[in-house]
Amino acid sequence: MSSARDRESAARSFTNPYTGHRLLNSTEQEVLGEYARLAGTIKRISALSAPLSSSQMHQQLLTDLRVLERKMGLVLTLFKASVWALIQSQQDEMEAQQAREEEEGQQQQQQQYGYVSGNDYDDEDTTMTGMGGGQQQDSSRYTRNSMADQSQYH
Repeated sequence: MSSARDRESAARSFTNPYTGHRLLNSTEQEVLGEYARLAGTIKRISALSAPLSSSQMHQQLLTDLRVLERKMGLVLTLFKASVWALIQSQQDEMEAQQAREEEEGQQQQQQQYGYVSGNDYDDEDTTMTGMGGGQQQDSSRYTRNSMADQSQYH
């Protein structure tokens, strides 16, 4: 709507410089008047677009774009670093969990072997410390071993 009003107001404010010219008929006056109005419109467009197309404006725009490009590069680098740190922390957590699971498995195996062969001790020097009653088993083995040693000498 505003463009229609602008055209109407421009048409009203425009006065045909060829109206009433004695050497031109009415059609020629009208055509030359439209050309004059078109020339005025082109001059206004040129005046409005001149600042937009100035090299100073382009230089400022390019400078701003370069600054923005650097900032975007930094943002991208920081984003990549954050993702990498997140992946590394997840891997560390997974490795720690696997280590805990392996340790628990080893402890369970030691407990199973300790309970299965807890009463059968050979003359080897094996201890069961940390398992229930390990010190008593060690002392009984010591007395068995020392009795066997004494019987060999006598």
